Order: sequence, then C-alpha cells, then structure tokens
Amino acid sequence: MADKVEIAVETHVGMVRSENQDHFCVAIASGEDEERKKGHLVVVADGMGGHTGGSIASQTTTAAILESFKASTQSTMRDLIEESILASNEAVKAKQNENVQLKDMGTTCVAALIRGTTFVVGHLGDSRCYMYRGDEDEQVTRDHTYLNELIDIGLLTPEQAEGHPDKNIITRCVGMSTRLEIDFNHRNLELGDIICICSDGLSNFVGMAETGEVVRSMPSKEACLKLIDLANARGGDDNITVAVIKIHAFPAEDKNLKQLDEEQFLQCNAQMTPIIKRDDLDPSLLEDSEADTAEGVPRPPSNNRSDHTGRYDVAILKGAEASGVDLGADTVRDIGNKGSGISVGWYWLIGAEVILLVILQFLIGKF
Repeated sequence: MADKVEIAVETHVGMVRSENQDHFCVAIASGEDEERKKGHLVVVADGMGGHTGGSIASQTTTAAILESFKASTQSTMRDLIEESILASNEAVKAKQNENVQLKDMGTTCVAALIRGTTFVVGHLGDSRCYMYRGDEDEQVTRDHTYLNELIDIGLLTPEQAEGHPDKNIITRCVGMSTRLEIDFNHRNLELGDIICICSDGLSNFVGMAETGEVVRSMPSKEACLKLIDLANARGGDDNITVAVIKIHAFPAEDKNLKQLDEEQFLQCNAQMTPIIKRDDLDPSLLEDSEADTAEGVPRPPSNNRSDHTGRYDVAILKGAEASGVDLGADTVRDIGNKGSGISVGWYWLIGAEVILLVILQFLIGKF
C-alpha cells in the first residue's frame, strides 16, 4: 500500500552542532482499511532549549504523537492531528514539571497526514511544509516567528526582516504553554504531487524553488540526501531534517470521511479571526512611526531558536514503544481558531509595543 505514496526522511547533525535535536516519526498504514481510517503520517520536530532539552522535547513530541495517532478513534484528519499534537504537548509539559532544568524546552512541529485524495498539515513554529505540483511551488505553512507577526500588522517589511538578528524567535511551539494555537492547512491531492517537510536547518540555506528542482529530479530518498548535502555545503550551522513524499497513486479512501473533512475545513475557515493591519489603526498614532526600523523592534519574551546548543539523537519511530500520555479531563481542548495567525495574547503585546514606539517617536521628534 505504501508504494502508492513514496516516503523518505533523512536527518543530519549539520556542520556546527555537536548534537542532533531534530526528531521525526513516520506511521505508514498497513492495509487499505487503515488507509481509509487513518492514512499515512509524517512528523518533523526541531527541538530547542539548550543542551539536551531540545532533544528531549522533540523526541517526546514525536513519540507521543505516534502513540496518540495509533490509538485515536477520531474521524476527521484535522481532529487526528490536533489530538496527537495536544497529547505531545501534555507529555512535554509533564517533563518540564518533573525537571526544572527542562522548563524552557520546546519544539517546532509539522504533522502531515495523507488519506485518500486529501492532505492535511498541522504545525507550530518555523519548520516548513512545501508542496510542488507541476511547475507550481507553494509554501503551505507560515513560519510562526516574531518578525512575521510584525510583518502581518505592517510594522515591518519583508526586506527589513531579511537577516534580522531576531529572525529565529518563534511565537508558537510545543511546550510553550498549556494552550496551543495550531495552524491547519488542507489540500486536495493530484497525482504527481510532491510534499517536502523540513526543519529550518534546510530552509535557511536552500530556498523553496531550489528544493523543488531537487525533489522533482530524483527519488525521495536521494532528494533528501541531496538537500542535506546542499545545506551542509553552505554552512550547515543547524541540524537538518528533510522528508519528501511523492504521490504515485491515491491511497484507499472513505468517501464519507472525506466529506466530513471537507465540511470541517469549510466551517473552520469561515471562523478565522482577521489579522489587525497597520491601516486599521488610528492614522494620527502612526504619523511619526514611518522611521521605524528593524533594529528598533523590541524583542518579546519567547523561545529563541539561536539557543540551540545540543546535538540530535536521530529517532525513526515506526511502531516503536512510546512513553504513555495521560490525557485527563482537565486537558485544554478549546484552542480557538487554529488558523487565525496571531493569538489573542500577541495582539495585546504587539498593540502595546506599537503604542510605546509611537510615543517614543513623538517625544524624540519633539525634543
């Protein structure tokens, strides 16, 4: 059955780090019945939190996701992914509470699920998912970074964000809070589609277009290895994990489940919260703020990806035993509008920063 979907994942410590804190897991459906009910799952997690912490976070996350996914009775693809990521967050938070030295650990997460003709990805952080169809390239996920939040509301331009020292500050990750805001994306598949999932160890050195050239030109495993070689040749200053998925034929599909997936995504998209743009603010408050530069942007309290100090313990989890995760009745389930872009807390924080910046600009200009 897995021949219909060609999946390969490779990881490498890179040229600078002493430890590989990336982990990944793959769950391949064992037959048509499992293809219809669950599908094929690929997860990439890039840990952070200093020596050993990042590795523990990413390993705990992939193990808990795999265990939850296998045991889940959820019907829709979105719910399967959401339940699994929430279970992984509970597992990471439990280890944080057990050991104060791990309190700041966390991990990005990209969980991609293929069932029939449908592809769904849930993610937190700046690990990415690309899709390639014919000559078209698409970045399916959007990096959850502080700079992207500022770009969204018009306080920073993409040009200012390039090379900015705060580019690695992420605003969402597994382990950051008991309340997660997961972004979900849904696509209908076509034969020949190629999906690439990667940690920022690749995307920092190899762009989406060049990645597309590689994955189109060779089998999945060779493409993963080639992309890792390219990143390492250009510095390899972080751990690198790459997954390549090629759709040769559609897995078995349950039409009723597909309809449920479609209805759920239509409903969730209709409930998305709009992002507050610069143009929505009072112009009188912003008249003196045009001189804002990237250097003047204050830094938020967040997980900084540049804190990586450890190496990665590579884990390929296919049916491996994972530590138990107890999801009690108090597990936070209400995570709001998953595709909203900025959580409510970030609206308040960034709004306060806007006001402070405007006041400072006004005072500097006046005196």
